Amino acid sequence: RRMTRAVLELRGVRALEEGQPHSLTLHEGELALVLVQDIQRMAAVTELCCGLIAPAEGQVLFLGQDWAGLSPEEADALRGRLGATFLAGGWPPQISVADAVVLPALHHGRGSRAELLERAADLCRRFGLPGLPLRSPAALTESELTRAALARAFLSRPDLLLLETPLRRDADPELPGLLVDAVVSGRPAACVWMTASLSNFNDRSIPAARRFRIGGGGLQEVA
Repeated sequence: RRMTRAVLELRGVRALEEGQPHSLTLHEGELALVLVQDIQRMAAVTELCCGLIAPAEGQVLFLGQDWAGLSPEEADALRGRLGATFLAGGWPPQISVADAVVLPALHHGRGSRAELLERAADLCRRFGLPGLPLRSPAALTESELTRAALARAFLSRPDLLLLETPLRRDADPELPGLLVDAVVSGRPAACVWMTASLSNFNDRSIPAARRFRIGGGGLQEVA
C-alpha cells in the first residue's frame, strides 16, 4: 500500500476538560464519520482541528504542524488548506451568497476571483443548484444554502474537510449521494464528517474508513 501522509493528528488530546485523553491520526484520503449529538461539542471539534482553540492537554497537528507553535499569520495561512461547513451556516447577511462562497478562497490566494467564481458555479451545479446564487442568504431556502455551503467547503481544493452535519434532517434525497461522490472524488483530501443523526452515522453507503462517537467520555472508535 502506498504510504500516505498524516493530515490531522490528535496526540493525547483532552479537549473539553472531561473524558480521557485520546489520539487519532487521519491520513490523506481517509474519511472519519463522527457522531456528535451535543452541538457545542461539534463546534469545539471544528475549532480544535482548525487551531482556533487549544486542547486542555495534548497536541493538534495539521499537515505535520502543531497549531500551538504557529504565529497568528502562519496559522491563518495554513487554514487556507482547510474546507468546512458550519452548523450555524456562516453566511454574512450583508453580502451575496456568491461573495460569501468565494471570499475564503480568495483571501487565501487559492485563485483569481474570476477562476473561483467559475469553479464555485461548477461546484454549485454539482450539488444540485442551477449555478452560483447571486442573492442574499435571506432570499435562499435552507436546502439551497446547504448546497452552497458544500460548494464553499470544496472550493479551495482543501487537504482537510471538516463537515458539521452537512446533511440536515430535511435534506433532499439526492444530496447524500452527491456529497459522497464529492468526498470520494475529492481525495486525497482527508475528511472529518460530523453528524448528530444516528441514521446518517449508521448509513453504510457513506464510505467511512473509521467511525467514532464523541460524548462525555471523549472520543471512542466504533467498529
